[in-house]
Amino acid sequence: MMLFGFVMNLTIVGRVPKEEGGISESSGKGILLYSAMATAAIAAGNFVVPAFFPSILLESYSKLAVLDAQMFGVLIAVSEEQFFRGFLTPYLANRFGLTFGAVTSGLMFGAYHFAVYRNSIEALAIVSLAGIILGYIALKTRRLSPCLLAHALVNFISVGGP
Repeated sequence: MMLFGFVMNLTIVGRVPKEEGGISESSGKGILLYSAMATAAIAAGNFVVPAFFPSILLESYSKLAVLDAQMFGVLIAVSEEQFFRGFLTPYLANRFGLTFGAVTSGLMFGAYHFAVYRNSIEALAIVSLAGIILGYIALKTRRLSPCLLAHALVNFISVGGP
C-alpha cells in the first residue's frame, strides 16, 4: 500500500481535477511524505539497525519483537489510511456523493480486513463501521491526519502498546 501511495502521487495528483476525484497538491505532498516516512522506517528497522547494532537485537529480542509489531501496526495504519481515506473515499464521494463514498469505502475497508478477522462477523462489522466513521471524518475535515492518528493508535494498542 505504501507503494500505492507513491504511484497515486505520480498518476493522480495534479492530473485529475479535484471535482472528478483528484487530489490537491497539498494532500498529494502529505501522502508522498507519509509514504516516504513509512518506507524509511521499514528500511531502517529491517536493514540499518540489524547491520549496525546486532548485539542490541540479540539482547532484547523480545522487546524488539513487540516494538516491531507496534511499528508494523502504525505503518500499516498509515498505508491503509492513504489508500482508503486519502484516495478511495474522496474519489467515491466526488463521483457519487458523500454518503456513498464514506459508506462504500468503509465497507471495502471491512472487506479488506477479512484476512485478519475471518470468522468474526462482529469484528468485521466493527472495522467496517470504523471505516465509515473515519471516512466521514476525512470528508468533513478534509484532513487525513485525524484518521491516521486514530487508526495508528488503535493498531498500536492492539499489538501490545500501553
